Amino acid sequence: MVVENYIIVALLAMAPISESRGAIIVGLGMGLNSVFVLILSILANMVLIPVAFFLLRQAKVKDFFFKLFKHHADKHIEKNEHKFSLLKELALFGFVAVPLPFTGVASAALISEILGWDQTKSSIAISAGIVVASIVVWAGTLGIIRLFF
Repeated sequence: MVVENYIIVALLAMAPISESRGAIIVGLGMGLNSVFVLILSILANMVLIPVAFFLLRQAKVKDFFFKLFKHHADKHIEKNEHKFSLLKELALFGFVAVPLPFTGVASAALISEILGWDQTKSSIAISAGIVVASIVVWAGTLGIIRLFF
């Protein structure tokens, strides 16, 4: 029964909605080993990164989002390109590192893809953000830190 619970944690971490944040809460709620839940959730969530980029690179998905958002982003980026080019990976890291809803891998990959950023650099920034967000949720769930008090 314990192995199945770890599989549930891994699958939740790979799901675009729950990702590692939800998986950690569920895993700790099931009474599983806290360190293993953290590591498993982080690694399983990172599996989602190349999948998200692959799906976004498919022509129909990419065209849809480009038509929807690209012209808005271009206006703002052109005005501030010299400032923004130095900070884009840091901004992507910060976006993912904050454990809030819809600030995970799928959203970050979408931002990176729409803005035409380098996939390798973006993947590294997203991975680092996953680690930070996961540790914050893990520590908060264990009561090591109090997020809302």
